[in-house]
Amino acid sequence: YLFWPDSPDPQALKNLRTLLTRLRHALPDAGHFIQVTTQAIEWRLDAPFTLDVNEFEIILAQKAAAQEAGDEAGEIKELESAVELSAGELLPDCYDDWILPKREQFHQACRETLERLVLLLEQHREYGRALPYARRLLNHDPLHEAAYHHLIRLHLALGNRMEALRVCHDCDTMLKQEFGDISKRATQNQYAHLLEVESPPI
Repeated sequence: YLFWPDSPDPQALKNLRTLLTRLRHALPDAGHFIQVTTQAIEWRLDAPFTLDVNEFEIILAQKAAAQEAGDEAGEIKELESAVELSAGELLPDCYDDWILPKREQFHQACRETLERLVLLLEQHREYGRALPYARRLLNHDPLHEAAYHHLIRLHLALGNRMEALRVCHDCDTMLKQEFGDISKRATQNQYAHLLEVESPPI
């Protein structure tokens, strides 16, 4: 009834049996992971498995401990490990309402992880090491204006003035498409002055 409230009990039970059959076909050695009785369906606690989301959360906890201890090298190491685990959206093929807030929470955590890593590496003047993470941050959230700013600063620090100009243009284009009039936003004036051009690219 909880899964199929609009179906009578016999039909709901049939639906459940169908799903369990599909699960057994989709999950290799399903019996090693799922225990099914007449009273319960549960994940076996002794199942040999790893869960990337759980590992991601453990690494973030270790990162927080390193940050609290002032160990920036340890924090960078944990952040890089977390980034390696955050490859895409949480359960992208699931469209149920319950997953939406969890997916957004995971998306936000990934963005904060990437941004913190970029900023730390930039502070340590490891610009080349930070650059791919800044690109990944932009791909992760193309509407995040600060991601463009990180890329511009890193390109400038590496002497890539033309790339910095290109990213500035991309940022202005995104702002215009998504938010309309951008004349009052900081990107144009700030980076036009920073790049020493007479006017920002349009």
